[in-house]
Amino acid sequence: MSSELQFTELEETRDLLQDLLAFLDDNLSSEEAVASSIPLNISQGHDKKSRSRTYSAAYDRCRREKKKAERQALVSKVALYEKQLERLRAQRSKPCTNSKWGWVHAATDEEGRRRKAEEINRNLKGILALQLNTTKILHTYINHEALLLTQRVQSVMAQYSPYKTPKTTGIFRSFTVIGEYLKGMFPRLRTSAEFVFSSTSLAMEDPNLIGALMSSANVKCEDPMVGPCIELLSTTPLPCNFKSAVSMLWTMLLEKKVVGSHAGSYTMKTKLLSECSAEFGYFSSDIPDSFGYFDGVTLFEKHQDDNRAILLWASMLVDLQGKPFSLSHGYLCVARPLSNPQQESVVRSSSRLSSTLFGLSADRAQVNTPVARKHKIASKTRLERAQQRLMENAGRQNED
Repeated sequence: MSSELQFTELEETRDLLQDLLAFLDDNLSSEEAVASSIPLNISQGHDKKSRSRTYSAAYDRCRREKKKAERQALVSKVALYEKQLERLRAQRSKPCTNSKWGWVHAATDEEGRRRKAEEINRNLKGILALQLNTTKILHTYINHEALLLTQRVQSVMAQYSPYKTPKTTGIFRSFTVIGEYLKGMFPRLRTSAEFVFSSTSLAMEDPNLIGALMSSANVKCEDPMVGPCIELLSTTPLPCNFKSAVSMLWTMLLEKKVVGSHAGSYTMKTKLLSECSAEFGYFSSDIPDSFGYFDGVTLFEKHQDDNRAILLWASMLVDLQGKPFSLSHGYLCVARPLSNPQQESVVRSSSRLSSTLFGLSADRAQVNTPVARKHKIASKTRLERAQQRLMENAGRQNED
């Protein structure tokens, strides 16, 4: 009922506006006609009476333009009202079948979509957090495994046989005495080498362990054989087969080419060679370095089977009074890698260098750490050069 009254009032308002516009148009035209028909003398006779109502032509023009603008504004409002009225009539003419899908449902639907989007965002954030946590766990696990592997290799390489070696006390007056002492070390060296290179924890056939070049140097404050020493460890993959690698390495050891052509600046005194062993006695008295005069003996020994060869060595240097100032030993293992056992090979080495020149006291009870670290770096450099020389010779043999 109220809507019908509103429509009636709108129609009456429209009719009233139309009547008003028509009245204004008629009044304006009649005034212009009357003004044009009045004689000039009459207007002059009433000059005093009508002077207050006389306006200039410009003022009249502005007033007419203002009225015209107002009339146009009224016409625009009427047109706007008519459009609104038509819109209301069109909305009322439609049946109210979708009343239940009003603004309440729209707001509810929008709220549901928002909650669904928030739930999806929460799930995505949870997935990202889970992936980040998984990545951190894997990174920690890999670092932990690498650390455990390094510690396991170091512990295995550091463990020797349970035999105890007495300290090198006494005076060594001849090469024979030095050689006999070194020969007494070889049974323990063989046991140690078998323990190290046969240990399952070392995983000798794992390509992840032996497929890459590796070298390390450490200062050990105690060793069961030589006391405080510098420990050298290395892994050297070679591009030649197993037999060629064993023959090449044995030849380089006997010719002292592993540590460089100028490392053996001495005079050879005795030499005993066999198929699987070698003994060298040498001396030097004119070397312009800290060694001065010394006598030395170096022994080599080789043990080979179808898939592995172990090369042992031991060396001692004594001064002019026969007191030992350097005692070193080590072993090398040549094996077939699991990745390519027919065409490639790998050499693993472990050496212990002990000398008073490395910062050790005469009784081997104390270590001068700065001096030992300096010689550790120099020893690691020589080890890396030896590895490079090994790979170069293996490459030439592979070409031949």
